Amino acid sequence: MSCDLRAWLLIAIFAVSAQGFSVHPHAGSAAIGFQTRAPSCSLRFRDGRRTAPSRRRLATTAAAASDADKQRASEASDDSDDDDSPLPAALVPIWLGVFAQTLGEGIAISSLPLYMTTLGASPWQTGMATSCFSVFQMVCCPLLVSLSTRIGSRTVLRSCLFGAAASNLIIASSSSIQGIVLGRCLAGAFAASTPVAQVASTDVVPKTQTARALARVSASSQLGIVVGPMAVAGLAWVYESMGLAASLTTRAVFATSSAFALIVIALQGFGAAAAADDARNAEAEAQGAGGAGGTGEGSAGALGDANAALTPLRERLVQPALRLIALACGWSLTLSVGTYCLFGAAVMGYGQPQLSATFSAGAAVTIATQLFLFPRIIKRVGDYASCALGLAAVGTGLVGCSLVTSQPAHTALYLLNRVGSGVGDTSTATLVAKTSEGRAARARNLGLIQSTRAAARIVTPMLSGYLFQISCGGQLKWWRGPKGALPYFALAGLTISLAPVPFFLKKVAAAKAERKAAQLKAA
Repeated sequence: MSCDLRAWLLIAIFAVSAQGFSVHPHAGSAAIGFQTRAPSCSLRFRDGRRTAPSRRRLATTAAAASDADKQRASEASDDSDDDDSPLPAALVPIWLGVFAQTLGEGIAISSLPLYMTTLGASPWQTGMATSCFSVFQMVCCPLLVSLSTRIGSRTVLRSCLFGAAASNLIIASSSSIQGIVLGRCLAGAFAASTPVAQVASTDVVPKTQTARALARVSASSQLGIVVGPMAVAGLAWVYESMGLAASLTTRAVFATSSAFALIVIALQGFGAAAAADDARNAEAEAQGAGGAGGTGEGSAGALGDANAALTPLRERLVQPALRLIALACGWSLTLSVGTYCLFGAAVMGYGQPQLSATFSAGAAVTIATQLFLFPRIIKRVGDYASCALGLAAVGTGLVGCSLVTSQPAHTALYLLNRVGSGVGDTSTATLVAKTSEGRAARARNLGLIQSTRAAARIVTPMLSGYLFQISCGGQLKWWRGPKGALPYFALAGLTISLAPVPFFLKKVAAAKAERKAAQLKAA
């Protein structure tokens, strides 16, 4: 079978699977998304005769139908993003803060390995500088996000920018490998701007705009990573043209990144007004918790405490399931960048220009997906189906680009994977925010999602590299697939198997809503 034919077959398979995940075109609309059939207004006896029901029966049936309609409308509104109104202007400083921090990461990723080599660093030391960032982020990110519920999200976001500025300044002023590693550790410890910004965004926007607001945060994060390498090249050229020695240009670039982070902090209004606003938000949250947890008999807080131990097991599995999906999306990113360098060179015959062009196109497609395509998909099919579609696209794209090596089918399948990653990752964050009860739980869960992604960046590169090596060297006698395709097949199997999970989570959310309604009615 030719490569082109295999490509079209894979795309057809994905289209069929997408049909399986699709829902009613108006499922995102609470007004017309659910059409309920009126209950029968007559009763049939065994002999076939009909009789009109009593008025009490009709009233009871109508009330039940009305309650069911309200329940389904509520579920529809929670599962979609129907609000097309502009997002609040208060989100712009939050997005700018995320961009400022991830810009520094883009600069570090693209320039530090070569710079450390010029200082005499070994490959192991270079890898350690990269890994220590993810390790510190994995440990410290949940702590910072939880702290944001106490002192305010914007205060913690500015602290993250201060940490990023300090780490870049340490690297800029250091001429030793140890100083660079210290700077990267500090950068990882404060690399929590994305989940903190997600928490801050969900505090500002209504529930119907949550998906779009979180998509903008993800796009800002991706944009910083994309612009970072271009900033390194542009600033290095500017400094060299000004007569700065070539050995000092990288340090000057990091100093510029530090200055940019400080400027963003100043633009965000580091002063009493913002701090007072954060204090008011924290006080309102505390009052809400106190009101819910009152000591009066039959209060909602007492009811929640009394039933906390009776929460069904499947409801407790919602957040761990979403973290597993986040882990799969994080693994897809390392496969699409780090491992793909090996695959592209060994299988496709790519050099650095082709790899750079592929990565740039993939990043641009991911940003465009999060900004333009994702809100439309959410509005069309809802949060849960969007997550399932994203996972299916990732699996189809990964296994497809490892099987098909002819162009342009190979690049199209690679970009399909990046589209799926953008949809799946952002919809996962949206579901985490919507399924968390209260601001503190939402902050904790979003922080753990970011920590899971950091853990994926630590473990999955080594796992993918090992799977790539054994599938290239003929060490597996049972492997009959293409050269180097084993890690892509492994993750594709994981993502396809996880695709039905969002629909299960949707059923859990509906059952949870019914259980709470029954508890409130009983109280």
